[in-house]
Amino acid sequence: MIRFGDITIDRANRRISNGDRSYQWQEETNGHRTRYVSFRLVQLLLLGGGMTVQEMFDALYGDLENGGPLYGPKVITVLLTQIKPRLRDLDLDLRIYRHNSYCIYKAVSVHV
Repeated sequence: MIRFGDITIDRANRRISNGDRSYQWQEETNGHRTRYVSFRLVQLLLLGGGMTVQEMFDALYGDLENGGPLYGPKVITVLLTQIKPRLRDLDLDLRIYRHNSYCIYKAVSVHV
């Protein structure tokens, strides 16, 4: 269990809470291997202090022998779009900080 501020991350049950709001992730299957990619992505956004798409891709798929999905980091862009409603349910927002040639993504409380 990880706690910081109003955020609680329960890895064993794949549940993230922000104050009185909570969301539990369901299993995602990719062929024979069960992964919790969107749950892990939200954890990265909350705990990573801001990450690029490439950094998120490496953190999520770097342990796979085949290197991850065929389309590489583009998969992260799709996942970021898919998790936005879950973040809103938790009173969180996906912030994008643009730099010269890259963007940093971070999940933050909507009350900040």
